[in-house]
Amino acid sequence: MHSFLFASMIVAHIVGGTITHAYPEVGGLTGKRWAQPTPFCTGTLIHPQIFLTAAHCLFSNDQLFNADHPQPFDPGLLQVVFGDQRYDVRSFLIHGHFNFPLNDIALLVLAQPIPDIEPAKLAHVTPLHGRATIVGFGDSGGPVADAGKYKREGTVRLRPCPAESDLRTSICWYTRHDGETNSCFGDSGGPVYMKSHASLYLAGIVSGGDGCLTGWSFNTDVAQFRDWVDDEIEEIDSGSAEVR
Repeated sequence: MHSFLFASMIVAHIVGGTITHAYPEVGGLTGKRWAQPTPFCTGTLIHPQIFLTAAHCLFSNDQLFNADHPQPFDPGLLQVVFGDQRYDVRSFLIHGHFNFPLNDIALLVLAQPIPDIEPAKLAHVTPLHGRATIVGFGDSGGPVADAGKYKREGTVRLRPCPAESDLRTSICWYTRHDGETNSCFGDSGGPVYMKSHASLYLAGIVSGGDGCLTGWSFNTDVAQFRDWVDDEIEEIDSGSAEVR
């Protein structure tokens, strides 16, 4: 049914978004050996040494869709980029029940902490309605190719997801008209922010949808995974976490 995946290794844009220099905690996932650190996915710093993104960003399309036992990328081949700074990835943790789009969440452990960027706050409650801000990297969709050069933001309006079992760990919005704000290839893993009492909370992780222009977009519901995230962060801080 969902014919469109915001696939890793394909860079694109927030449709209808605008360039932003805000959200310093939002970075890009790129290849360590790439001369130009063009992000193929987006993510968010939620701890000085932990980068939150979508689990599917850590697999090639061939592994994700064709392999009986999909194998993720080698973390040593990945980097996270914030501005002009690149950070090595020491390891990552993929949710044990990830089966796209279910449980599409992963934590990247950076080789060193980033003390000068304030981490994002995570939501405790699942939002079903309301305005949300999405942030991601990629091409603007205009006549000049500018993929990976800019961070963009856009506003969407959340609504309850369709009553389908593979969306039970998601929050959603619906884009009715071509040109309205939507997420697309390369925005995967990026944040869906909700505002509460003048503070922004990371409520969703961009995951997939029906298409870039119109249709449903589904995003991992962070509130459902707070216990998992908090437990993993505790283990990472204690040095007992294992890659999986």
